[in-house]
Amino acid sequence: MGIDEIRELIDSLYEQGQTAKAEEVLISTAGAAAEEGDDYLLLQILNELIGHYRETGEWDKAFEIADRSVMVAGYVFPKESVPYATTLLNVASMYRAAGKLAESRSVYHEVEQIYAVTLKADDMLFFTRKRVNLQRPRLFFSRLWISTGPTEGNMRRRSLLPISLQR
Repeated sequence: MGIDEIRELIDSLYEQGQTAKAEEVLISTAGAAAEEGDDYLLLQILNELIGHYRETGEWDKAFEIADRSVMVAGYVFPKESVPYATTLLNVASMYRAAGKLAESRSVYHEVEQIYAVTLKADDMLFFTRKRVNLQRPRLFFSRLWISTGPTEGNMRRRSLLPISLQR
């Protein structure tokens, strides 16, 4: 099963309020990808798991998976690459959602440094605003989700939209 099929399946499970089943699917497909030596698929699934645990507030699991995803990303991609930075971006967003702002700022800063040398200034992944707010990280990125039902567990990924804002 490829990442598109996995995302379709977990989106369907979220729509049905089956958050625990979505976690099971992500864990089992991550295990299968690791056994098959498909590091690219494994990294994508680990990033999905970070998002899952961020949404469910299971921070200990999120931190553990974040560490694994950074390790895999560093193995699969150069540490100065956009794909590596994208994994860091996901980790930074998770730290921010968990209230670990110092950790989040540190990782966002690393992402900013990578993007500064790998992306053009007008790239949509890396745009800035002029307002400065020192209470927040210089850069923050969001994953947009919409609620598809009355229960907290019913979530569907509408899009991944990394947005960086200089405050």
